[in-house]
Amino acid sequence: MRSASGARRSLGAAARDALGSGGSLLAGLLLPRLTLRQRLALRSVRARVTRTRPGWSPPVYDLRLAPIPEPSKRALFSYLAAPFLASRSDSHARDANSWRALEIVRALNEMGYLVDVADCTDVSFVPERTYHLFVGHGGHNFDSIASRLGAEAIKIYYFSGCRWDVHNQRELARLEDLRVRRGVTLPPDRLVTASEADALSIADAFLGVGNEATRRTYSGFDHVHLIPSVVWPDDRGVASSKDFLSGRRHFLFFSGPGNVHKGLDLLLDAFDGLREEHLWICTRIDRPFAAVYGDLLTGRSNIHLLEWVKPRSPLHYDVLRRSNWIILPSCAEGIATSVVESMNHGLIPVVSEACGIDAAESGIQLSTCSVEEIASTVRELSSLGEARCREMSQAASRAASDGHSPHVGARRIREALEAIVAGRKPAPAPDARAGVASIVGPA
Repeated sequence: MRSASGARRSLGAAARDALGSGGSLLAGLLLPRLTLRQRLALRSVRARVTRTRPGWSPPVYDLRLAPIPEPSKRALFSYLAAPFLASRSDSHARDANSWRALEIVRALNEMGYLVDVADCTDVSFVPERTYHLFVGHGGHNFDSIASRLGAEAIKIYYFSGCRWDVHNQRELARLEDLRVRRGVTLPPDRLVTASEADALSIADAFLGVGNEATRRTYSGFDHVHLIPSVVWPDDRGVASSKDFLSGRRHFLFFSGPGNVHKGLDLLLDAFDGLREEHLWICTRIDRPFAAVYGDLLTGRSNIHLLEWVKPRSPLHYDVLRRSNWIILPSCAEGIATSVVESMNHGLIPVVSEACGIDAAESGIQLSTCSVEEIASTVRELSSLGEARCREMSQAASRAASDGHSPHVGARRIREALEAIVAGRKPAPAPDARAGVASIVGPA
């Protein structure tokens, strides 16, 4: 086997050759095909070079991101402190989680609150001021902070996904399904390890990312207010240059960590039985997962492993242009931002209900996420005509731009916080429709 440095030279040479010859970047990265072991070795080298010191950021006090009419009230926000450090603010401007943190503080300022921010993993933080409102996240320090606040303080639990125990139950069920299907046991890859039970029981209201499917996981709790995931406009116009007839057989899997959690095992087993349909994989591969699925990841002509791809990079645009579909059979999300980003570029979502995407008008919702259902759906979608694919692509793009723009996200955050403070009931999630898109359409 080649060394990691040899693998790195091969990958770099292939990319340079492709760019120098005018070919696509995808073609350059796939020739030659590195073995999975070489890819993992290369990633290990990169990790040693780029690894930073772990830890949480210090608290930030007296934040004013918007004019405060009468700063007679004070709020505490325990989530991400790093975006508020002046030296790092620019690097967080278009990270969805950091953007929401900034917008929550901005909305509170506009409502008359001066805001202090702590990191949600800082278990040593002790509030030393009087707060009228507290927004906190996760199970690390919510209850310890909330228990030190006055009874009059409004306590809001901020979530970025479905309820923590539902999240864990669903992931464990996926791992058990894999054990039964393949006879192998893999370790959990995205379990929530800090219990949020006490935090949920203390909270007066809930604010988080999701749709009505997400809200149902919080059944038994009142005042669950929903906000959308956000993506930014892009003028690259990938959809306008897409060959929809060719792209109908190309499916993109673009996700964050958690191979089994996100359903990559199901996709690999489904595409193993297909020949004309192609799966493009943009995610990091965990070593235990690679030990089970290495052959499918690198040994099939219709399965293409790109590993992690930087959003809106040349390689990302190339694979977006090649594919009609974004496919994600995840078991637990709030709203899958990678799917919304892909819809923003005209890709059509093929998703589980857990992805938090209302696919009634703009895509396909998988009902069971079984290997058989995925394979059958992929075959059927690959036979659609060019006109129908173009129509669905346009609907997906509109859904992303109309419901997930920064303007809409900021407005929904402000409306939700105002409703919580006023004691109003939550509004229904916009465009939450029953049913799923019909595959049947003009050929």
